[in-house]
Amino acid sequence: MILRRKVDLQHAPPSACATSIADMVAELPAGELIEVLASDPHSVADFRATSNPACTDLLESSRLGNVFRFVLRKR
Repeated sequence: MILRRKVDLQHAPPSACATSIADMVAELPAGELIEVLASDPHSVADFRATSNPACTDLLESSRLGNVFRFVLRKR
């Protein structure tokens, strides 16, 4: 798996996260991967609820301490 973009939202307000991810994904060509790091404990549920199956696949979700990591692939 080759990650093309990495977005660190660990210190971003929760309201900014969804907008930042949507903007980043919109710029990616189909098939590209993006890694997102977040510190908001609600981010896991947020990613699962807001992941748009027509546009992205949530490939991976993990946690290391208080950092949540997500890997998305643009369709």
